[in-house]
Amino acid sequence: MRILFLPYNLAFVQLHNAEELARRGHEVVFIILEKMKWKSDLVKIVHVPFFKFNQGVFRALWSAFLYHYFCLKYFIWTDAIQYIYEPPYPLQMDVRLAGFFSKRKIVEWVGSDIRIPEITMAESPWYKSIYNNGYEYAHVESKEKSLKTQALFAKNDFVPMVVPEMSLFVQKDLFPEVNVVNYRFDLSQLKPNYPKFDDKRRINIIHAPSKLKAKGSHIIVPILEKLASEGHITFELIHNMDHSKVLEKMATCDLYIDQIILGSYAGAAMEAMSLGKPVMAFIMPSVYEAGISKDCPIINVNADNLEDAIRNFVKDPHALNHIGIASRKWMEEVHDVKKLTERVEKIYLEN
Repeated sequence: MRILFLPYNLAFVQLHNAEELARRGHEVVFIILEKMKWKSDLVKIVHVPFFKFNQGVFRALWSAFLYHYFCLKYFIWTDAIQYIYEPPYPLQMDVRLAGFFSKRKIVEWVGSDIRIPEITMAESPWYKSIYNNGYEYAHVESKEKSLKTQALFAKNDFVPMVVPEMSLFVQKDLFPEVNVVNYRFDLSQLKPNYPKFDDKRRINIIHAPSKLKAKGSHIIVPILEKLASEGHITFELIHNMDHSKVLEKMATCDLYIDQIILGSYAGAAMEAMSLGKPVMAFIMPSVYEAGISKDCPIINVNADNLEDAIRNFVKDPHALNHIGIASRKWMEEVHDVKKLTERVEKIYLEN
């Protein structure tokens, strides 16, 4: 089968999916509309630098022309289209163009593209408190935008393939069929390094937010500073650092704190668990109901109980070793791209 991915490689996850499909004998092309140049020995990457109009009108127009040229070229070529996130340009011509082709079309939504604030606010008062108070994605998250985005893809015959959290926002009247599939992750790239303690060592915690408000850093960091001042932990806040260096630091920590706002987990938490690290994050009850099993080893915390949860591990740090082992096992059982790709192939063939 010939498979086309586009237009983003968000959180490093989509390229893992594309490469595993290539290992299984499929011919895969990935049109990536980003400034960063990705590399792959398995997938043909068509890299189109992305420029906005405030970065230069000519560059933005040339970038848009190249992107849509490659879309047309590979829409003709492909058997299946795997779309990630939302259209990069206001006219949404790539999605509308795809609608003219009788191909298998899958859209994978991952966050701000279809998150409906009212649904998340119902279970996360912390999300509600920051939405109009510095939340980095407030300008792109609204019910109106979510419904318009979904209607666009529905009109052009796309079928959703989403993780449990995102299934909460998918409109069933537009999509009678919704495929719930966990993120697929290439575990071979990360080797576990489980936390180990002697009686003298303090717990080393890392918090590496991509966006400070969205992750709840304004709540997390003061708690960590307080515990560090009492001599219970060491911690490091990592922000705006090269991804490879983040992974190096992550591999040395005993506990990774992801987020306490949004109600689920994604790329950073999966990387930490793959490295054998216990992860703390806030997961909404409805996300468990949507498909995350109760034996998920993520330590479910929120702004109200985070400090107490950390103090419990200060008293019993050896428990982190067991949770780290369970976390790696969880990744192997639930997120391993080698196990999940067969399910994805069936979705391509069924639609």
